[in-house]
Order: sequence, then structure tokens, then C-alpha cells
Amino acid sequence: MDTTPSSALSSSYLLLISLLCCLPLLLHGGDDDSPLDQTCGDTGNYTANSTYESNLSQLLHTLSSVASVSDGFSNASTGESLDQVFGLALCRGDNNATDCRTCLDGASNDTQQLCPYHKEAVIWYDDCLLKYSNQNFTSAFDNSEQAVLYNINNITGERFPGYTQNTTIKNFFNQVVNTLLSDVADSAASNSNSGKLFATGELTITNGFPTIYGLAQCAPDMPGTECRQCLQAEINETLNYFDGRIGGRVLGIWCNLRYEVYPFYYGRSMFVGVPSYCS
Repeated sequence: MDTTPSSALSSSYLLLISLLCCLPLLLHGGDDDSPLDQTCGDTGNYTANSTYESNLSQLLHTLSSVASVSDGFSNASTGESLDQVFGLALCRGDNNATDCRTCLDGASNDTQQLCPYHKEAVIWYDDCLLKYSNQNFTSAFDNSEQAVLYNINNITGERFPGYTQNTTIKNFFNQVVNTLLSDVADSAASNSNSGKLFATGELTITNGFPTIYGLAQCAPDMPGTECRQCLQAEINETLNYFDGRIGGRVLGIWCNLRYEVYPFYYGRSMFVGVPSYCS
């Protein structure tokens, strides 16, 4: 007998509740002060006590200082010719100035320890990202350098009681995720008047589903149209890579997004919605 969407939703309710109980401890990448990911570039190395090292130290201080007092973003360069260093710092839009500064100061220290003497490095945290390079990466919105993290659970995981390989419920869940991420992406890309291209939102699903929470952000100097295109590419990645996962994030240099079935950002959601196809 075919399973209808409504009966699939009902039969999967207990499974999803079981997943929720396990979420905080079963993530790739936790909500703490540790780096989520980092990349040490291959554009060359510098030597101790060199001009490049001095310029890098000055740049890191500038990025941290400026970003913490200017809507959580800074884009700068220091030095000239072969010793010039380019950098970008972006704090999550729901952070205050103190948390932003703390995160970026930690990022500056961690990159020096994790990528010693590399002329290029990028590091991601829950609350911020930092990148520097001897190449001028700030002249174009190239978001190909990414960290991709996901919840190890999915909505049809066989480790849970009552497991069934239910394609209907997985497809419905992916549809809900797509709706939520599209909504927060639209909101973030049109939020330029606030000084931040940032948005959070939640969808309250009927038929026994948990509420799903989402976040989207772009660097504030991106035009709204390019921000939306950047986020759409990450939405596409999410739907392709996280098929059925109950949480995940794609962190780029210029834009990032995340969804979970529990609140993970500070404050209230910037919008709350109910998808029309769930009524």
C-alpha cells in the first residue's frame, strides 16, 4: 500500500523526537570556541622577523579592531609589493562587539599556531571567520573556499528504533529545508539598510514536525544580488550534500548558511513562517 504524505509525517514523528534528544552531542563541529575548520594556503611561506610577518601582525590587529566596532566586518590590506597582505574578517550578525573581538583575537592566534609561516590561511568558527593572503582575494567575490559541516543524524537513520527507508518523509523534509533557507537568503540579501546582510528565521511545521531554524549571512560589502546568488549556490550544495540530514552548514568566505532542528543563534528569530503546503 502506498504511503501518503500525511501518514508518513505521522509515523515519523517519534523518530524525529528521538533524533532531537541526541542532537547536541552528535554534531561535526560544535558550538564552542574551537575552530570548525581551517585551511593553510599554498601561496608561499614567510620567515620569522620578516617584513611580511610584521605586516601580517599589523593587519590582524586592524581587522579585529575595526570589525568589532563596524557591524562585525573588516576588509583591509597592509604593506606593499611582495610584502603586501590582504585580509577579511566577518563576525556572525547576531554577535555583540565584545564577542566579535574575542572570536577574531582567538582566530589571529590560532592561525599562527595551525598555519605557522604560511602566507595564506583561513579559519572558521561559530562566531566569526578570518582570512589573510598575499594574493588579493578581496577584489572578487569568490566563495569556492568553504567548510562544509553536517549533523551525523538523518531522518531515516537506521540507528534509531522504528527505522524505515522512507523516501516520502525525506523528500518532504528537504522541501521544508529549501523553503526555510530560501526565505532567510531572501531576507539577508535585502537587509542592506541594517549594515549587515544577515537574517535568521524559523519554520513551524504542522503534522508533528519540529520547528526548523535557519541563518544566512553575506559580507556587508556584497551587492544584494550577488549575496543572493552566493547563498543560492550554498542552498544547492545543502540540498545535494545533506540529503535528509537534520542539520548542516556551508561556510564560505563571502557568504554562509546553516539550518538545524534546534535554536542555535542568539535572540529571537527575525521572522517566523509556516509553509503553505503544510496546512
